Amino acid sequence: NDRAIMQKPTDQCLEFLNELKGEKGACGIGSIINLDGTPREEVKELIMEGLCDMDLRGGRIDGTGDGAGIMVRTRHMREMLESALHSATSVPENESLYAGMLFIAKEDADNIDTLMETVREAMQQEGVKMVGLRTSIETSEKRLETYPEHLGIKAREKMPVMAQVLFTRGFHTEKTLPKALYKAKGKIANRTQSIDVISLEPGTIVYKGMATGDQLRRFYGDFKNPLFQTDAGLFHTRFATNVLSRWGLAQPFQRIAHNGEINTIAALRSKSRDLQALLRLNQSILMREGSDSGDLDRIAALYKSHGISLPETMRRIFIPSPDDRVFMEKKVRDFFYAVQISHGALSAAEGPAGIVFLDEKEAGGILDGLGLRPLRAIETKDGLLLFTSEMGAPYIDEERIKKAFQLDAGEMVFTRGGKIFYPPEANKEIARNTLLNVDELVSGGKIYLMPLSKQHSGIQEKITWRWNKFGGTTNLRMLME
Repeated sequence: NDRAIMQKPTDQCLEFLNELKGEKGACGIGSIINLDGTPREEVKELIMEGLCDMDLRGGRIDGTGDGAGIMVRTRHMREMLESALHSATSVPENESLYAGMLFIAKEDADNIDTLMETVREAMQQEGVKMVGLRTSIETSEKRLETYPEHLGIKAREKMPVMAQVLFTRGFHTEKTLPKALYKAKGKIANRTQSIDVISLEPGTIVYKGMATGDQLRRFYGDFKNPLFQTDAGLFHTRFATNVLSRWGLAQPFQRIAHNGEINTIAALRSKSRDLQALLRLNQSILMREGSDSGDLDRIAALYKSHGISLPETMRRIFIPSPDDRVFMEKKVRDFFYAVQISHGALSAAEGPAGIVFLDEKEAGGILDGLGLRPLRAIETKDGLLLFTSEMGAPYIDEERIKKAFQLDAGEMVFTRGGKIFYPPEANKEIARNTLLNVDELVSGGKIYLMPLSKQHSGIQEKITWRWNKFGGTTNLRMLME
């Protein structure tokens, strides 16, 4: 049983695991969340332990890892982040301070001042204020400490310049900030190909690279800083299968860490391009040269930027199989039916895929409808929630375990407001709070992919398009902000 598996491995078990080190076929993922939202040193320690434990899964060639990384919440790191504020700049205590991570192409390092001005202008044009900067360049006034000597040769050869940008909401509220950042990232991508936006989200930051888990732990100096404190984070160790390793393709991305493949990625990309044209977006929904995981994250970004919660976003993209939906209550069945008829192929993501996700407020894990990747949720008696694709990574003493739950095909577990939603309550919570016009869709009414904005209330329609869904042509009315 799960509790027995959590016990320390025997010598025979360790010998067997050593024999398996050359047998790799999937990435390793995990997440640690302190449910009461306070920082705990143990959260940081378990993230690092889990990351290194997953080296069992990660790929490497001649000492260079396929990729490893972590994403953490930053709300308890203010004192550490303030060290990167521009000279003579201060941020009031009652104003949130955020941080993002950029990779700058190595060959453009001499042009970094101009590139950072491009970033500042893009953010300013969307009402977001950039207030600080640290870079990994040795001569930087405010330096982001990195230790390349711990990386493999190929990783050092391809290593970009890291830039950590600090920003505030500027003119925005908590509700409008995500969409402003989404547009700012689009402007940056349109103006230069020298910048890879690794993370630029409210309340989280990503540290990653072409490394193994143990190499990454030694590479970033921030991890040694006693002010590096968090209440939640996730980790990923990559085993590259269909895309060659690259610094920017290491995971996590800006919302998710993914174990597996998205075998329906061609359909998802095709419908994303259709949606991009329909909405007349001035930016690409997809990455320039992305992996399936990277493009999945970018699709989720569009929904998230329009006020749809991250758990609901993932639930819309990965819906359970029809056979599983038969046994769900009507309100939940109606929700998934409404998602299908309104989203078409955008709701047809299939793996095998196990995913952990995290943002400033919520976190969780989900399996696609096939359920062919391992993912467990572990709740401890002292208020932690862990997700892991490998039991024992990180190790939790069985005496601490309150509940160990194996996710099945199409299931999701997530936390919101300090409460854990297990199946079937997870789907019920999503259906209760969805922004999708479910009743209208089920009765054959209009299709709204995104929530109606207040200024459009009562308006019959703003945009009417025809969209090819499942090979057919149907009137699609979408009201967008």
